Amino acid sequence: MYPNGTEGVHKHINKHLFYPHDAYLNWIEGTVILRFFIETDGSISNIEIYKEVHPLLSNEAIRMLKKMKPWVPG
Repeated sequence: MYPNGTEGVHKHINKHLFYPHDAYLNWIEGTVILRFFIETDGSISNIEIYKEVHPLLSNEAIRMLKKMKPWVPG
C-alpha cells in the first residue's frame, strides 16, 4: 500500500507528473500501464512497461514512479 492509500498515489501524480512538451505538441496521449515490485523495505524494483503508448509518455511514467516515497510492503 502506498502511504495514504489511493489518495496518496493521486497526490503524488498530481504533484510530480510533467506532461512531455513534445508529446503535447504532437497530440500524443494515452494511458501508460507499468508493472513493478514492492520490496520488503518498501522500495520499487523491476519496473516494466506493460502497455506503452509512446516512449515519451512511458519515460515520464517511469520517472514519476521512481520519485515515489517508499510503499508499505504486504
